[in-house]
Amino acid sequence: MKKPLLRGVGSGPLTGELRWISIEKSVEPLGIQISCVDSGGVFVSTVSEHSVASKVGLQVGDQLLEVCGINMRSATYQLAANVLRQCGNSITMLVQYSPDSMS
Repeated sequence: MKKPLLRGVGSGPLTGELRWISIEKSVEPLGIQISCVDSGGVFVSTVSEHSVASKVGLQVGDQLLEVCGINMRSATYQLAANVLRQCGNSITMLVQYSPDSMS
């Protein structure tokens, strides 16, 4: 039987790891900036310290694969920004930690 991989608390996601993130947003902004790469994909480019995003574990290098049920794998910056703005106070997203794909 294979033992599960153990990681230290706060060590961050593994490259390629998929994670579901749920955010209950208040009046506070999400606290991320996004960027798009030529090869396709929307990535978290900055996470503000002590923001809602940092508290739920979003990382610089996370690729947004799905936001509020909308596929983001080949989304433009404008589409991704609009979806993030229009999700309301409850945001669910599927992200994949892919820092090497950002360049």
